[in-house]
Amino acid sequence: SGKTSLSQAVLQFASRKLRPGIVMVLSDFLDKEDYFKQLKNIVYQKNELFLVHILDPFELNPDFGGDMKLVDMETGEFKEVTVTDKLLEMYRDTVKAYCEQIEDFTRSIGAGYILSPTSIPFEDLVMEYFRLGRLLK
Repeated sequence: SGKTSLSQAVLQFASRKLRPGIVMVLSDFLDKEDYFKQLKNIVYQKNELFLVHILDPFELNPDFGGDMKLVDMETGEFKEVTVTDKLLEMYRDTVKAYCEQIEDFTRSIGAGYILSPTSIPFEDLVMEYFRLGRLLK
């Protein structure tokens, strides 16, 4: 609950100067701050970085319409909108592009990326990807 800062959290972690290892960042990555620089620092410190992008299935593919009041759970800010089929299509395209942007970034710095809906239990997610070798280089 409350406002978080991925950029600050990663910066604090990187400043601890731990021995290199495997670093997994689990987040929705819905942060207004630019956290890419801090994530790069994790890799520059010779860590293996893996981003687990966690979104609710409803965030990935909403299916509602009409007049709505959308509330940001962290800040309490809200917007009143009229949701149309065209707006939903634009939203889905924007979410897809944002996820692709994060995945492209992780590839560019030699990190791993997984997009996972919240409907998958964390233990199952980790075990499946370890089993498939996706969390190991």
